[in-house]
Amino acid sequence: MKEYFVTEGNSNNYVGLNYMFKSVIDAKYFEEAKKRFEAQFVNLGELYRLLGNEDGTSTTIILSKYSSPFDKILKAKYPKAKIKYYK
Repeated sequence: MKEYFVTEGNSNNYVGLNYMFKSVIDAKYFEEAKKRFEAQFVNLGELYRLLGNEDGTSTTIILSKYSSPFDKILKAKYPKAKIKYYK
């Protein structure tokens, strides 16, 4: 089973790093997520590239607090994927 942790949309604030501003809170958030999940950490654009036109079979998509607004889009695009949320 493939497991992806979607950090957020398509910006560079990814895995707790923002190239203009470093946020201690975000870094801690993503450090905890990495301990909890053995998923590939990707942004939304990377997820689309990796899954392509699949229906999400055998895929778990974990949404971070930054990517949770995309849940309806992801459920429609990958209807057979299991969607989880990490707050």
